[in-house]
Amino acid sequence: MKKPAISMLLSVSVFVLSCHAKTRWCSIVGKSESDTLLYPAIARAARVSGVVIDRVTFAPAGKIADVETISGPKMLTQSANDQLKKWTVKTDSSGEDLCQSLVIANFSLDPPAPEPEFGVSFTPSILRISISAEPLVISDPAPILGKKKRRFFLF
Repeated sequence: MKKPAISMLLSVSVFVLSCHAKTRWCSIVGKSESDTLLYPAIARAARVSGVVIDRVTFAPAGKIADVETISGPKMLTQSANDQLKKWTVKTDSSGEDLCQSLVIANFSLDPPAPEPEFGVSFTPSILRISISAEPLVISDPAPILGKKKRRFFLF
């Protein structure tokens, strides 16, 4: 009697695991005005630019549930992921199942511009973002000239 029960339990568990639905692809059709990606200051100072590709998982209501990096420079991906996790997007999905989409963010350093630019375009299942800013220049303070250092010793 134990063998049929065990085999039945095993077959049911295999069936349940095979029926588990994967996250479906949905389109992002909009985002909140306050949801922007900022160029990380450390990356601007180091003159790091590049393309970050993330897979974003979200609820149909638009709340971001997870961000997974596919590729991109480490200095840019961490900042982009932290910012994307705070977003709420507008989607074309219905129901209660989670959806996923790709976010492609192009970080580029351009010659000095009056204001950093931020462009967004929507393609089914892909959100393309362009972020450009001028390099951040960090200079050392001027050395203090003319003063001698005094040293005191105790004997």
